[in-house]
Amino acid sequence: MKIVLLNSLKKTSEIPLNETWEAETFQFLNDLPGFLGVAIRNRQAFPYGEFKFCLNYPFDSQTFLELVNRSDKFKSFLDGEASSEELFNAYLSDGRKTLVIFSPLIKEDIYLGEVILVLRPLEIPAFQEMSLFLDLFSQIVVGKIQTKSRRMFKRKPVEEFRDLDFIIGLHRKWTQSETTFSGDMKDILDLWFNEDVSYLSHFLSGLQRQFDLETVFAIQKVPLSQTHLVVNSYVDSCESLSNVIKDSLEDFLAHESFGTLSTIRVKVQKTLFFPTPEPFSSCLSFICEAGGTHFGMLGIFIRKDADFHHVSKVITVLTNHLAFRFAHLFQLRRQEVRRIFFQKISSVGSKIAFSVEIEPIIEMLVQALGSLFGIHAGAICLIHPGSAEIEKTHVFGNPPEGFNLQISSDSMGELRKNVFGSRIYKTPGYFGNTVRCIVPFQPIYQSKEDLKDPIFDKSIGSLLVFESPVNTPLDDEAFDMLMILLNNVCGALLSAWNYQEKIDTIRSLESLINKLSDKKTMLDEMMGIIQRFLMVKCCSLLTLLPDSSSLVLEQSEGLPLDSGESFKIKVGEEISGYVALKGETLRIESVEDDPRFKNCVKENFFKGPLLSVPLISLARSAHSRVVGVINVNHKLNGLPFSKQDQILLETIAHIPAVALDNMQLSVAKRDQELLTVQLNAAKEIQAGFLPKSFKNLPSSVSIYGKSEPARRVGGDFFDVNLLSDGDLLLSIGDVSGKDMPAALLMAATLTFQRTVAQDTVDLVEILGKMNKNLRKVIDDYHFVTLMLVKINPNTGEATMASAGHGPLLAVLNGNLTEIPSPSGSPLGVWESESSRFKAVSFHLSENDVLLFFTDGLADQKRSDEEMFGYERIKDLLFSSRYERTQQIVDLFFGASNEWRSKNDLSDDLTIMALKFLGNESIASKQNEFGSAPLS
Repeated sequence: MKIVLLNSLKKTSEIPLNETWEAETFQFLNDLPGFLGVAIRNRQAFPYGEFKFCLNYPFDSQTFLELVNRSDKFKSFLDGEASSEELFNAYLSDGRKTLVIFSPLIKEDIYLGEVILVLRPLEIPAFQEMSLFLDLFSQIVVGKIQTKSRRMFKRKPVEEFRDLDFIIGLHRKWTQSETTFSGDMKDILDLWFNEDVSYLSHFLSGLQRQFDLETVFAIQKVPLSQTHLVVNSYVDSCESLSNVIKDSLEDFLAHESFGTLSTIRVKVQKTLFFPTPEPFSSCLSFICEAGGTHFGMLGIFIRKDADFHHVSKVITVLTNHLAFRFAHLFQLRRQEVRRIFFQKISSVGSKIAFSVEIEPIIEMLVQALGSLFGIHAGAICLIHPGSAEIEKTHVFGNPPEGFNLQISSDSMGELRKNVFGSRIYKTPGYFGNTVRCIVPFQPIYQSKEDLKDPIFDKSIGSLLVFESPVNTPLDDEAFDMLMILLNNVCGALLSAWNYQEKIDTIRSLESLINKLSDKKTMLDEMMGIIQRFLMVKCCSLLTLLPDSSSLVLEQSEGLPLDSGESFKIKVGEEISGYVALKGETLRIESVEDDPRFKNCVKENFFKGPLLSVPLISLARSAHSRVVGVINVNHKLNGLPFSKQDQILLETIAHIPAVALDNMQLSVAKRDQELLTVQLNAAKEIQAGFLPKSFKNLPSSVSIYGKSEPARRVGGDFFDVNLLSDGDLLLSIGDVSGKDMPAALLMAATLTFQRTVAQDTVDLVEILGKMNKNLRKVIDDYHFVTLMLVKINPNTGEATMASAGHGPLLAVLNGNLTEIPSPSGSPLGVWESESSRFKAVSFHLSENDVLLFFTDGLADQKRSDEEMFGYERIKDLLFSSRYERTQQIVDLFFGASNEWRSKNDLSDDLTIMALKFLGNESIASKQNEFGSAPLS
């Protein structure tokens, strides 16, 4: 109904401005629901004519005025009767309630009058609908009003005071306006453009009316190299502007490096004042400058009859105000851009940090380059930190014509020269004008002044941004954000390479174990592993002579030395002799500056960082002894050796230490003793994998463990390690089978566990990754049961996860407790990584005890075949709960020996006990430790 009424009004002819309007023109309003009357009051002349009723139906004008005066109480009526069904705000003379609503008549920002509609009381939904109808009705009426001239009134040549009011009014609006500070980057750029268009359109319209201008424009600089252009003219699109105007705008944009009409955001609005263009004599442009920086431009096209001097003087004042507004908005928005970029970069960094492979990192980087920086075409070249060659290349987007990524070694050197030691290298003419810039992947290292020839400023690759129209130009601030992103990616790449090296290390150790019987092959393999994984140029192995007086060179790589006794160092002298005497690893950042080795003569070839590790063997002795020394020097990336490098080299060194010692035995014991020697070697290797003491543990815990194989070697093991978060990780496991196969699988399992535990502290994830690794090396006839317990040494909070091993017995708060093992399959059985494992949490209080054991304890049989059983284990644990951990373990081993009497062990026996001493006991606790050799 209402739409039909409005369409009827549209079909009427124009209505004179200052004449009485025929009531018949508005007869259709009688069809409105609840209609009682309508009145229109308007201004009779411009600009300051009085208001009179030109239509009042069916009441007289006095009645309408009375209704209007009474309706100002509308708010109180509405609040007071909010729960009533109908709204009203005035009364007729006969007492009837009425609802009087208004709508202004505004044309070209001039207030012409208002429409008054009198209705019966309405419910709230009907009232809202009728208000909307009245607004549309008023807009149509305004369009029907006739004016006698093209302009409603002509501006006087000089109106100083009105110009001042105009400027003050605009300034007030500027100070009240706000800008958007939330949303996605693309969305927020769209919102900022709409905000600027809304404000500048209003501002330019006022400027046109104030000075009778044909075309005006404003250019505004926005962060991220964006530019907004708003034009008020006689057309509604940029293409429809005259060539003179477009050429002028292009000149202005080029002069300030703001872009071009085709690259910036443009809004052209048609001005209703001038339906046809009129000639202008010249164009004035004014730079919006604040603090020495240009933030935009204000421009006008002057008509021939305009007051040139007065317009330029007033617009100069306006330009100054506009410059401060542009500068203020630019700074606010730049801060928001940085916040959004930091947030997005942090999000990308978080996702990338979880990836341990290069390809996914590159894919996420390419996505981030496009979404954050508008870089859609380029290339990524990666260089391994320990190498000078490109390891991986990736081209995304369409490369420019003539670009060739098949870079020769000479070009590679030029590329590295361009990116090393500089943040960004802009490359005009590089690769035939196909590359806009080269940005390095540069690790953030602190270079030490005392190091000779430091190379910390070298990158691990570079990003090449193509010279292509699909790539957004980047200002200095965007380059800063890009460098932050690439630094994050650089760290992820280094971590991924490091992770891959750990996996390769495990595989290489497995290969090395298979070559223990061949000395030359084993040493060649070992030297290659050391050089590859520690990324060193120089490596040497020295072995101790039988009389233990001197070291001789067994093998070297990258050093000007020949193997043999011609290069001999006495124990206690030089670097190698010092390490052999102390039996401890030596990690030096600069050999030249270490006072202990100022007078080195035979080993003066060592330069810069050095890592020297003793080869320690337990063979033929109850105590450890040094059988040789491994030295590594000249790390390819120039960095000092890290703690991780030390752990890696010590792990590798343990295998040849035992192998070399037992190779000497094999010379004297061949043939019949060969098997015994191999078993002894395996036994010593196995002993080396288990903890040898419990000294360096948090003072809030006491731990002791012991393992006894049923034969020379077995598959049982236990371990104690500190995790990266400070928690304590205890483990006990049992490999299926016995003898050498079980021992080798046990060694591989412990190696996997220690390696995985360096990357994650989550027990379920550790079990999952170990299962995945073991599936690659285990056959279908073997498996491993494993129990992991993680303990916070400060709070006693604990978590347990099991792969088919358990249960865990405990004395908690004085009560014997069996902590059930969560469901979990043995390792090496299923392909699944972690879905089959779960964790359970519990809490340790002061003097609580945990007992770890393998099934060899409960399954021990005496002469009548009766097993020791779990009930005896529980009783013995409860009765010994006040003893020290070593005494608890010894009591169980004694009870087991007594139970089986003269019978041999039927299965490997491993027991470990932990007592949580609590914070109050730390001060009084005495160091409790003990060795745990295989016996």
